Amino acid sequence: GVMEERRRARRMRLESTITVRRIDSGIDEEVTIEIKDISKSGIGFFCTEILEVGSIYQSSIIIWTKEIIPVLLKIVREVDHGEKKFYGAEFMGLSEIDMFRIAVYEELERSEMM
Repeated sequence: GVMEERRRARRMRLESTITVRRIDSGIDEEVTIEIKDISKSGIGFFCTEILEVGSIYQSSIIIWTKEIIPVLLKIVREVDHGEKKFYGAEFMGLSEIDMFRIAVYEELERSEMM
């Protein structure tokens, strides 16, 4: 049914993945993360890999339109969640247009939660 479709779409979106690359150490590894929340200024996500607080990662976020937005993430906090860690990161050098696209995404997420 329709409800089932909407639920599947929502679940897919929450499991968006991004690719994280260390750009300040020369280490190039791709990790998949699970986005918990996202806003114009930053992102909160779960990750099984250890990321360094204060480090900057190159990443790409896939938004609801299937567009890929390249971003630089600076990890600002880390919280332990058993085998997963929760990270908070700030976007760096995001263009106004991409900020707008992410803000629209955030609104969609919020209205879905109602």
